[in-house]
Amino acid sequence: MVTLSTDGSRQSRQENAFTHSHAVPPAKAGGLVCVVDHQQARRLQMERNLRDAGYRVLGFGSGRDFLSMLPCSLPACVILALELPDMTGLEVQLAMKAGDRGEKVVFVAEQGTLVSCVQAMKAGAVDFFAWPVMPELLLQAVEIALARSGSWWRKRSSQSTARARMDSLTRREVEVLRLMIRGRLNRQIAETLGTAEATIKIHRRHIMEKLEVRSLPEVVIIAQTSGMIPQPLSEAMRREDRKVAMSS
Repeated sequence: MVTLSTDGSRQSRQENAFTHSHAVPPAKAGGLVCVVDHQQARRLQMERNLRDAGYRVLGFGSGRDFLSMLPCSLPACVILALELPDMTGLEVQLAMKAGDRGEKVVFVAEQGTLVSCVQAMKAGAVDFFAWPVMPELLLQAVEIALARSGSWWRKRSSQSTARARMDSLTRREVEVLRLMIRGRLNRQIAETLGTAEATIKIHRRHIMEKLEVRSLPEVVIIAQTSGMIPQPLSEAMRREDRKVAMSS
C-alpha cells in the first residue's frame, strides 16, 4: 500500500498508536530491520515497536552511516526516511542498488510527493508511507520486504553454487556444454569441434559429473542460473541453430 497523505485527526491516532507498544500486532520474527532516520524520536519509536514485534533492529542517524555498514548477509529490510541531512533517501536507495545489496526498502516520509513515491517504487521499494503511519501497515510492509530479501539471497546462493560448478569445467568442456544445451548431437558436436565422437562422449560424462546432474535439462538449469546462457536463448543463437539443423 502506497500512502501519501492523511487528515489531521487520523495522523493523531496513528502517532498515538505508534507510541504505545501494545498497539503493535505480533509479527513473525526473522531477518534484520535497519531504521535509517535522522529524527531520533521517530527512529526510536519505530525501533522499540519493531523489537516488541520480535525483530532484530539496528538504527542509523544518516544515510552514510548506514551505507558504511557492510551489506547484510541475511534477509534484511531497511525502513528509510525520505528526508535525511547528508543525502536523500532516494540517493541511499540508488547507492544500495549500485552496490548490489540484498536489503529491501520501505520508505517513510513527512513531505513525500507523488514524484518521489514513483521514483522510489520504480527503483524497487516495497512500499512508501506518509508519516505517521499505522503500525500494522508498516509491519506488513516489513514482512513483505524480508520475504523478498530472502528470495534474493536464495537466488544469490543458487547462482554462487552454479558458478562454482561451472568454474570447475575445462575450456573444452565448456565448448561442449554450449553445444549440448543447444540440442546438438554428439556427432554434430564432434564435427563442429574437429574431434572424435568418442571424445565428446567422455567430455559429456565429465560435464555431468562436475555439475552433479543426471540429465540435459538439469545442465541447462545450471548454465542459466550461473549466467552462462541467457534465459531463454537469444534469437541470434536460435537462428544459428536453425542453420545447423538445415545443413545436417
